[in-house]
Amino acid sequence: MEYRTYTAHMRPLPWGAEVSAHDVVLVPEKGSFWAFLFGPFWALYHRMWGLAAVLLLIIFGGGAFTGFQHQDVIVLALAIFLGLEGFHLKRWSLSLKGYVELGVVGGDDEDMAAERFYRLLQRGQFNIPRFGPEAS
Repeated sequence: MEYRTYTAHMRPLPWGAEVSAHDVVLVPEKGSFWAFLFGPFWALYHRMWGLAAVLLLIIFGGGAFTGFQHQDVIVLALAIFLGLEGFHLKRWSLSLKGYVELGVVGGDDEDMAAERFYRLLQRGQFNIPRFGPEAS
């Protein structure tokens, strides 16, 4: 198996709320073959609606600016960019939705990294972002 690193992101919780598996998102530190191959659909699958709309606009409307002579080059360059930077765009999208990056965790797969993250969280190694009257 290959050891991978993930960044852990969490939306701020109300004061006193318990952390559940739905509050934490692990994003791998790697490129994405599926983002390269299925760009807009990959963005939709990862709930990045704005990015998907921009991608579709560039793919279908980009040819209008170049006279449809170089549209294949535009689509290929966009696919390569998404393949290399797709998960960085996901981190950015999460930050726009209010998620806070807690830190980096690793494991042989995502399940092992999540298990390690929750173990470290129980030991107090990560600060949970909170809001409410007692948060400050």
